[in-house]
Amino acid sequence: MGQTAEFNWDGSAVYPGTSRKSWVHVPAQYDRSQPASLIVFLDGQWYLDPEGEVRARSCWTI
Repeated sequence: MGQTAEFNWDGSAVYPGTSRKSWVHVPAQYDRSQPASLIVFLDGQWYLDPEGEVRARSCWTI
């Protein structure tokens, strides 16, 4: 299944005083010795809704 990590970003020079969240999913079969593809979604929390139409499998906060 892999692991989904949540990160907070509070240091925007462009939008001071704002906070953003981001998530990175690392599949279980990921091998750090090999190049990996990356896909970026805006408004990613939508994909983490367990009842949503499109959803990630699981989420753990690191």
